Amino acid sequence: MGLRKLPKKTPGVGVSNIYRKALSEFRADFFTGKKKPCANTLKKWIERGDICGERIGNHYFVLVDARGEPIKSDTGNKDANEMLKKWRQH
Repeated sequence: MGLRKLPKKTPGVGVSNIYRKALSEFRADFFTGKKKPCANTLKKWIERGDICGERIGNHYFVLVDARGEPIKSDTGNKDANEMLKKWRQH
């Protein structure tokens, strides 16, 4: 499946190097060893806003940067945090 670049008109996201990664692929690529969180845990993290992601139909995606690192919900920048919060609610 690979990384999918967000469409240019994604509401609230102006950064062009943010990608959607399928939840199962993110889990396999990002976590190593035997102690990987289950898919339901990752879905809860997305729903709670612990990591940035979205649900499209029945599929979950994690928002990652060009290196494959997840976009954190708390960026340390108040304006960026508000933008991400609004985008997740859209």
